[in-house]
Amino acid sequence: MRKVALGLALALIAVGCGQATEKDIDEGITLWGEVSDSYLDVLEANQTNPKKALEEGQKFIDTDEKFQRLAKIGNKRGTQAQQDRFAKAIEATVPAIQARFEKIQEAMVAAGDEASANAIVDQWQSLLEKMGGE
Repeated sequence: MRKVALGLALALIAVGCGQATEKDIDEGITLWGEVSDSYLDVLEANQTNPKKALEEGQKFIDTDEKFQRLAKIGNKRGTQAQQDRFAKAIEATVPAIQARFEKIQEAMVAAGDEASANAIVDQWQSLLEKMGGE
């Protein structure tokens, strides 16, 4: 089973165009936690039906209002100090998110669908790329 690389969030969100304000950084930090939790909630709610989990996860990425706001913030370039502050805040959340993500993957494998358990890694990567303005 493939593992998710949450550290990529730090690099991806720190790039972009436009100028980030302190308010943008504060909102981005708050939204990161909310978006991550909401996305993982969607996957957890459907983890015994991995294909549905993938579908619902993609719907979340495509339609969630908070995710869309976070993606817009990710398109702005912050100062080095702002990027460092944001990265430090995100880094603090990585262990908990990683643990939840791995439990979801394990449940999907237990449901007999390792392919979907691996596919959510790609979906998570897509979510991170959209947040980083890729």
